[in-house]
Amino acid sequence: MTTFVDSVIRRAPWLRLAGWASLCLGPLACGSAKSEHDDGCVQFSNPELQSSPPSVVRVAFQLSECEGARPVPAMGLGDFTLEEDGQGISSFESGAAVVQDDRAFQQALVILLDLSGSVLGNLPEIKTAAKGLVEGLSRQPQVALYTFDGRAEPELRADFTSDLSAIATAIDRIPAERVDTSTNLNGAVVRGVRRLEERRVSVEASGTLYAGALALFTDGTDRAARVTEEAALDAVHDSHVSVFAIGLGSEIDEPYLRHLGQSGALALADDLGGLSDAFAQVGQAISALANSYYVLAYCSPSRANTHELSLSVPGYRGLWTGSFDASGFLGGCTPEDFLHTP
Repeated sequence: MTTFVDSVIRRAPWLRLAGWASLCLGPLACGSAKSEHDDGCVQFSNPELQSSPPSVVRVAFQLSECEGARPVPAMGLGDFTLEEDGQGISSFESGAAVVQDDRAFQQALVILLDLSGSVLGNLPEIKTAAKGLVEGLSRQPQVALYTFDGRAEPELRADFTSDLSAIATAIDRIPAERVDTSTNLNGAVVRGVRRLEERRVSVEASGTLYAGALALFTDGTDRAARVTEEAALDAVHDSHVSVFAIGLGSEIDEPYLRHLGQSGALALADDLGGLSDAFAQVGQAISALANSYYVLAYCSPSRANTHELSLSVPGYRGLWTGSFDASGFLGGCTPEDFLHTP
């Protein structure tokens, strides 16, 4: 049996062009009235508005439901209402698009696999389940693979790469060796979060929207006592990382894993028969989170002064507004310019 607790929940061309457009953005504001599609509203979280030559306006944000903050993935430009100074912008003038490229958005994922003594007898099944998670990921995130036991530091098996086949190969190559049969679960969580936060600082410095996720598998509790539960929970709480926990069997500390997974999700497998489903559910949740991040861009027709933008989703409550300065804007803007950050 598999139990999935959804806590957060959210190709070829690098952009999807719209058949129409208008455009916007700014500080978060969310209504609370009912809509025809949903019992709540939508909110635009972590917005970042940029403008750059020749006349590009770019906004990055995460879209989620107001109640429960469930991510809202897989929206196209036609699902948004975008306006500049209260007026729609023709697609002929703006070339408006949802930008899909690693230079616009990057998701990083750290996979942490428990290799303590109790796990090794089930290692083939765990490898199969973990590869299933990797194979189901969308948007080709940057993935790093670690294993942990009772030692002070988890062991890096594969560093960040978008080559998911390389991660699958690294999973296959994990040896069934007993080094330290204890479990430094808390220490592994802290290290994984720290690695993702270090990457966030680097990626965001380049002007790229970033989402960090940690997929944690364990069949037990922390036994090494190197790091406290409080320290691990604080590390997660103080970070921008979403944690997706997978627990196997009856010896896990479910309340603790539930706390860890408050920013992401928790999947529980009673036995090996439900393990692949648990990993697959977490993989789907991680992909939904990634797909709820958007970068919208267009070529503004404005050539001077400050202009107001607004962004909403028809059928939902929730409005985001902001402004940009068009001083120095010129003609010649094309969708190729959307990837050039200021």
